[in-house]
Amino acid sequence: MRRLFGWIGLVLLVMGLGSCRAHRAQHAETDAQLAALTARVAALESAQGRPGGGATASPFDEERARVLYQQGKDATDRAEFDEAKLALNELMGLYPTTRTATQALRMSQELALIGQPVGAPPGILQWFSGGPDDLHLDQGVTLIVFFEQWCPHCQRELPKLQGLTEVAGQPVEVLALTRLTKTSTAQNTAEFLLQNGITYAVAQEDGVFYERAQVAGIPAAMVVRDGVMLWRGHPALLNEQLWLALLKP
Repeated sequence: MRRLFGWIGLVLLVMGLGSCRAHRAQHAETDAQLAALTARVAALESAQGRPGGGATASPFDEERARVLYQQGKDATDRAEFDEAKLALNELMGLYPTTRTATQALRMSQELALIGQPVGAPPGILQWFSGGPDDLHLDQGVTLIVFFEQWCPHCQRELPKLQGLTEVAGQPVEVLALTRLTKTSTAQNTAEFLLQNGITYAVAQEDGVFYERAQVAGIPAAMVVRDGVMLWRGHPALLNEQLWLALLKP
């Protein structure tokens, strides 16, 4: 299996003061290679029916894959997304049959969204708080959180966002979206918000935005500035250091 991916190596980072056109071309090449690797790993999983593609990786390969995954995660936490993509390229190119490749697959999918326009605003079915004026995703900075009332991790994370109004002097809007799945209802969702004093914008959406953001688990979050996605991941990862890195001039 490693021979299948042997031709895929590290993508060189743009160095020096090259032209903007060359930088954009290199960035696009990195994204294209990451997307190709992501598709291949996903195809392997689908064909073999379990994470890691069904093959048995050696302990050495598993360890090297974990090291590369951690490098990618650390780079993502610093908002060094090109560096993170390079680490994931190497991981999935050299160690596609490891279980860590499955984790890398999800991270690569999130990284692929960064820098992309978010498109049309969510299709809102009902508002629990806020209203249409909170859907100006094409202007300013908005933190969007996907949640469900039945999710214990969501119950822990959503109250933490109350009072978030600015970062590094830049205004930040918060918008929480639910699809009311499983045991979630309009009533118990409204009760949860009331009990936790949540007053930022919260709405039920039709699920289209959820799919566009490629949400595989909740809670999930995305940071949008002027209609472009700056970041995708778990809301608990949005510490002050990451916020500052995302919003730096």
